[in-house]
This record gives sequence, C-alpha cells and structure tokens, in this order.
Amino acid sequence: MSYKATMHLDIVDKIYDFGENTRESITIFVGLNQNAFDANKTLSALHSGYLKGKLPEIEHQGAKKISLPEFNACQFAEFICWIRSYRWVPVPIHGDLDCLGERFWQPGSLLRAPGFQNAAMDDIRRWCKDSKAKSWPDSKDIDLIYRLADPRAKLRRFAADSEQLFKNWPALTTEVAHAAEEDWNGTYPWDDENRERYMQDEVPLDQLWEEHILARRSIKEIKQAGKNNCLRSVIELDHLERDEGKGQKKAKTS
Repeated sequence: MSYKATMHLDIVDKIYDFGENTRESITIFVGLNQNAFDANKTLSALHSGYLKGKLPEIEHQGAKKISLPEFNACQFAEFICWIRSYRWVPVPIHGDLDCLGERFWQPGSLLRAPGFQNAAMDDIRRWCKDSKAKSWPDSKDIDLIYRLADPRAKLRRFAADSEQLFKNWPALTTEVAHAAEEDWNGTYPWDDENRERYMQDEVPLDQLWEEHILARRSIKEIKQAGKNNCLRSVIELDHLERDEGKGQKKAKTS
C-alpha cells in the first residue's frame, strides 16, 4: 500500500473514532431521483472544496441535508466510497462499464476534489500500462473526455498525449501536435515518470486535516484538553506534532 493510501486510511480511522462530532453526518440527496447518502461532515469538507464551502451555509440555515440534482448517483457513490476507504465501490453499480476512469474524473472536477480526480487518473494510467494502451483512447473515450473536460483539463492532455484521434474533435489535432513535440525519452504518457504531468494540484490530506483542527481550537486548548484525558485531543495533538515544531508554527493565536 502506498504512503498516500496509508495516510488517507489512517486519518479516516482517527476522524471516525476520535474526531470532532464523529457521528455527525450530513445527508446528501443526489441525482434527479434524489438518492440519499449519509456523509461524514469532516471527511466531506477535507476532500471536496465544493462541500467545504457548502456545509457552513447549510449549518447556518439549520439544515441537515444538501441536494445535488446535477450529479450522477453512481458516480457520487464512488466518491463517498473513496473518501472512506480509498477504493472504488467493490460491486458493479454502473450499467455502462466503459470509460469509468473518465466518468469519475468529471464529478471530481465539479466537487473540487483534486485527490479524487488524481485517483481516477491513476486508475486510467494503470489500465493503460496493463493493456499497453492498445485500445485507449477510442472514439467513445475521446467523445466523453472532450464533452466533460474543459480545454485546459489535464485529462484532455493525457488523451492527446496517448493517441491520435481527430475525427469528432478537431481541437485534438492541435493538442496532439503539441504532444508530438515532447521528448518522451523512450517513455509513454502513462509511465510513472510522467505522472505529474496529469495530476491536479492537491494539498496533502494531513495538511488539510491540520488546518481543519486548528480552525476550531488553538494548540493551547488542545494540549489542555489532552491533559484532561480527552482522547480526541490526544489524537489531534499527535497529528499536529507529527513533525517537530510544525503544529506550533501553524497554530492560531490562542
């Protein structure tokens, strides 16, 4: 398991077991049929810039639910599963199994969830490496990518770097021409050494949780509560002081 996956799951465990309002969730109604999802507020805010901005507004109104009719329920289920377990839903819930990585990338864009987008991109890269990209991207992939992603999206860049397919998307001609000028040094777009070309800018999850903790209490308050045997405070203090002095530097003035 990668360091990133281990950190992700470690923080999930700490939030669920010892975090602030561990049992407090928000009900999110998704899609035209309003499928209901119970999502942990802290995890939702850490992983989605959209939900992070939405939650204070909902709480101010005294509401306990969010409605996202523009989202696909199956895709949102993948997001909820990923933030909890760092994996996709382990049962087939999609009627159309084609282009799943691309489909996951797009709701990540809407949710402003770069970590989720990067997980989707890594999934596409793994598939390309395993299959040596003999059939990716095909016309269906390109059609979906160019409909869902904006012109500067790194998903479009990855598609352009990986294949030459111009029939329905003339803009691909220019992007592939640019890709042809790259010096690949014997590598392929999906190889690990080229990974950073296609990753979204992402704040590390441990830093996001640190900021979340310190937005609610000062380091002094956390230490005092820890001395009084508050397990949540002990766990949070351990996280803040994971690098010597780091928690002190970023603590807000008490």
